[in-house]
Order: sequence, then structure tokens, then C-alpha cells
Amino acid sequence: MVFTTGNKELDILVGEIPQKYMLLIVGHPGAGKTTLASSICYANTLNGYRCLYISFYEDKDKIFNNMAKLGIDLRNAEARNMLIYVKIPVMKPRGILDVLNELIAKDSYRVVVIDSINPIMELYRKKEQRAILLNFFYNLLNTINGLLVAVAEIPWGRESLNLGSIEFISDAIIYLKHRVIQGLLVRVLEVRKSRGSPLNVVEIPFDIAEGRGIVVYVPRNPEKPAISVEEKLRSRVVVDELVGGIYRGDIVTISAPPNARSPWVFMPLLDITIENDSKILIISYKYSPIEIVSLIRSVLVNNMGLSSEEASWVIDRYIHVESVNPASISIPRLANFELRLVEMFKPGIVVFHACEIPWRVMKSVEDVYWTQLINQLIWLENQGVIVVRLISRVDKHFVKMSESLSDLVIRVRYRISGNELKPIWFVWRRGGEPRIIDFSSRDIAEKIIECSKKFKEIIKMRIKTSLPPSTSLHTLQP
Repeated sequence: MVFTTGNKELDILVGEIPQKYMLLIVGHPGAGKTTLASSICYANTLNGYRCLYISFYEDKDKIFNNMAKLGIDLRNAEARNMLIYVKIPVMKPRGILDVLNELIAKDSYRVVVIDSINPIMELYRKKEQRAILLNFFYNLLNTINGLLVAVAEIPWGRESLNLGSIEFISDAIIYLKHRVIQGLLVRVLEVRKSRGSPLNVVEIPFDIAEGRGIVVYVPRNPEKPAISVEEKLRSRVVVDELVGGIYRGDIVTISAPPNARSPWVFMPLLDITIENDSKILIISYKYSPIEIVSLIRSVLVNNMGLSSEEASWVIDRYIHVESVNPASISIPRLANFELRLVEMFKPGIVVFHACEIPWRVMKSVEDVYWTQLINQLIWLENQGVIVVRLISRVDKHFVKMSESLSDLVIRVRYRISGNELKPIWFVWRRGGEPRIIDFSSRDIAEKIIECSKKFKEIIKMRIKTSLPPSTSLHTLQP
């Protein structure tokens, strides 16, 4: 018999929850203690374990309504006779324990939630009285032969409750905290104790999301880059001529003046994607998906010679675009949103557009930003995903730091050629010599024209022989 926290990430952190197990949930007011306790109760009712929820504070209708908004359907559990919710008044010490014993003995329960134990602890302050309380919890675990969830509240400014022996007999202790960073509410949980499970992460970000309840963001912290074999991806002329080839797991930084961003940077990406029948995920911090798709369509039609119908086919089959406002969410939540997109869409290339925006928003916590970014890049590299970061050169320090993390660096500049501005690419690849690609030269222009012809041929062939594009993914909520 194994119980659950109702969250697969938290189940991994806490470890297996067997019979006769006590979970202590501790936190400040409003930290999410009741939400987590309700989620645990509800999830176990879905697994066939009856739950008794005892509260000293909350009316049933109030908590049922609040939890329903989070996707925790306590009314449904009650209707299935899998949940009994009881609110009891605070009374004399002996009276509380008698009432609790009577409730638990009245029926068969595998999960019991006490929300919260603070009133009981207040009534049993003396040392000799605490022995009675410990004995009660031991007997309770033996009676239900299941999971006991005890909720405890700590005052603002304190990090511990000084529960003494209660903490000792608990099998796992989860502390819930929240703080304000850059005007955003950031929630973190700390698994301070968990018998039988190694604890490697001190604080784990989480959220309370409408329709989803508790959402835990377990960070991806790879210990080292693990990709072992360099695999050069197939491409037509454009990639080899412009950047010298792209390898699976490459990290690419492309920077341009903030007032002159070149659409040409998308050509190598489209070349790689089409030739390898892969997919591109574009995450923009500035433009909407409609605006990004319009930009891609313009490159396909005006720069690569496709018809409007052919461009639509390429976009529908190979490109998925998301946008997010980095000023509206915390760093861990943003990183988790992006990695969830990668796991769902499984692209060969991920393009992060306008990377200077999240960096500038999070500059006051720059160390946190770079730590999260490095972990994210290594994780993506280990998955064999090509990462392309598009940056406007608004800050030299940021651009140089970004380039130092990259396998391939492209700096886009412009020169006057006749009456036009033509891009010049300064290209550096790890292990190679720097090179200059001048788009005003006849040699480069001829090679791009030849590449566009081949690109158009392969698109026509793919359209004739391909199946309809797969069903598009629903947009995730960050």
C-alpha cells in the first residue's frame, strides 16, 4: 500500500509513502498549507483510500469552493463517500483528543488530515503534556494504518515551529514559504526531512495554479555536459557556407544592432530543419506568435523564394511559436515553462528570441539568472537540442557572457553597398578560426541563390510525398 502527495514531482522528492507514515506540512499564513493538504487528501481518494479531513478553522463550503477553483474536487470525493470533512471547535485539552479518537474510530480511514495542529499544541504546552500528545499520534498511526497529514502554521519572520518531538516522529517535513522578489510572489517549498529519500535540493519553487492546484518546479540541474558524440546535421549549401556546419546540441548566440535586426539569421535554421525533417520551437520575449510567424513567412517568401502556400506548409509542419512576458513571472517559473514546452514539442532547435529582455528584467538577481540559464543550456545540450539565442546588442557585458557559453557565435553588422545596407556576419565556431561573411559579395549572393533553388525543390518534393502535419499543441500556461 503506497500513498501519494498528489504531485509526481513532490512524490519523487519525498520518496515512497508507505503505511503508518506521518507527513508534517509547515508554513507561514497563506503559504499554501491547506491547498497541499487538500491535494494530498483528494489524490488519495482517487486511488481508493478514504480520507478524514479535520479542521479547526475553515468551514466546509468555503474550503470546498476554494479548492474547486484549483481542480481539487472535494465535493466529488464526498459524494463518492471517500471523504468526510469535519470542523470541530477548540475545547479543553482532553476533550480535543477524545473527539479526534471518536471520529477516527467511527469509520475506516486510510488518510487523516489535521488542519492544523496549532490549537492542540497550544493546549499541550507543558513537557509532561507533550508525552500524551506524542502517544496520541503514535496510536493514531497504528489505528488508521495509513497516512497522517498534520498541518502546522509558523508566524511571519520565523523559519521553524520548535515542535520538538513532533518533528522527530514525523517521517517527512515539508516547509512552505513565500517571498516577494521584484514585485512578484515567489513560492518555495523545502523538504527538510524525508526518511528513505536523499535530499539534494534545498528549496524547490512551486505555484498554486487555477485548475492545477500545486505545481512543483523541480529544477533541472545536470552535473555536467553529457553529450558524447558530435553529430553534424545535414544541410544544404547555406549552412556550410555561412557558419561552417551545425552540430546536435550546439549553443548558438546571434547578436545584432537593436535598430537593425536581420531576417537572414533564420535561413540557416530553416535549412537545418527542412533537411533533417526536424522542428523549430521559437519562444519570444517580445513579439506575439502571430508576429513571429509573419516574420518567418516573409523570410520564406522574400528571401528563400517559396510561394505563400509553400511557406504556410513549412510553418504548419515545422514551426511552433510561443511568447511569454518575462516581467510577469519568476525566473524558476519561466525556466520550467520553457523546458515543459521542449518536453512536449520535442524540437530539434529551440530559438529564444529577444534574450536581452529577460536578462534586463532580472538584472537585480543576475547571479540567479545566470545560474538558471547555465543549467538550462546544459540540460538542453544533453538532450541533443540546438539552442539559438537571438540578442540585441544593448549591453556589452551581457553579449560577451552569452557568447562565452556558446559553441557558435554570429555577430551581425551592416555596411553600405551602393544605396543599400548589406549585412556582414562575423562568425566564430568553437575550435575554428573566425570568418567574415559579406552578403554584398557576388560569391555569397550566388551561393544563396543556388541554395534557395535547392531549398524550394526539396519543399516541393516534401509537399508531394508528406502526410498532413501533426495536430498542433495546445498553448501552455506559464
